[in-house]
Amino acid sequence: MKFIMLLFTILSCTSPSKFEQSVIGEYASPKNSFFNKVRYGSFVLDLNLELKQDGTYILTSCAQITTGKWRQEDNFILLECLDRKFIIDSANHNEAYAKGKICNDIEKYEIKDFGLYKEELVGNRLAKFVLLKK
Repeated sequence: MKFIMLLFTILSCTSPSKFEQSVIGEYASPKNSFFNKVRYGSFVLDLNLELKQDGTYILTSCAQITTGKWRQEDNFILLECLDRKFIIDSANHNEAYAKGKICNDIEKYEIKDFGLYKEELVGNRLAKFVLLKK
């Protein structure tokens, strides 16, 4: 019995926290599969996020590249956009987007066991943003 208690104590002291200590790194949305649809419901595809050690980030989607600064507050990652451009360069020359700064408010992702997560109302639909650490 003492051995079991000792083993449990050692395992609880050495097991990883809720999420890896460092959130710095690369993240990507899950692949479009039946299993992931069951696990996460509907979610946005083709997202990639790189949180750099110097406090900057790069977020890419199928249409845009966003760069800016990030910080961690409690159990959340906050992304402050400094520049957002379209991947298709001709859209960047459109008068409405030519200045490059078409940023929204600060984006707030919750740190979860599997990675980063947020929900956002887009039009009249709830969009889920799921990012798994690579």
